[in-house]
Amino acid sequence: MIPMVTVPEEVERCRALLREAVAELRNEGREAAMPPLGMMVEVPAAALTIADFDADFFSIGSNDLIQYVAAASRDEPQLDDLARPSRAVFGLIGQVVDHARRCGREASLCGDLASDPEHVAALLDEGLRTFSVAPGALAAVRAAIGRYSSRPK
Repeated sequence: MIPMVTVPEEVERCRALLREAVAELRNEGREAAMPPLGMMVEVPAAALTIADFDADFFSIGSNDLIQYVAAASRDEPQLDDLARPSRAVFGLIGQVVDHARRCGREASLCGDLASDPEHVAALLDEGLRTFSVAPGALAAVRAAIGRYSSRPK
């Protein structure tokens, strides 16, 4: 999985490098196959143009995505009110999830947002179904999923 992807050429270049590595291993007589190539969706530019990226799967990095959408460092306590999930962030998550679903690819969410039961309903409303949850938050997130009922259309 490639982190901090901004433009489609990064995925294409990584795929080419992987192909070269697989070919080299095979030339050495070793068994090798192309692995699935995924990308982290952390950069708003990538989320906004997700249909341009030929990745095998998508993992939305909520911490960085929130930080970059809000232009607010999560390391600055004075900016805590800005560095939180917003309608803009949920909209980008929904765009990525919708694209992945249309293409038959997996989209998952990692980062602090995935472990926050307060936001589970909004994430499910955006179509997200795969969460990477911190072990300590698993029971609370599971309970929030159990309480979920979809929003009216």
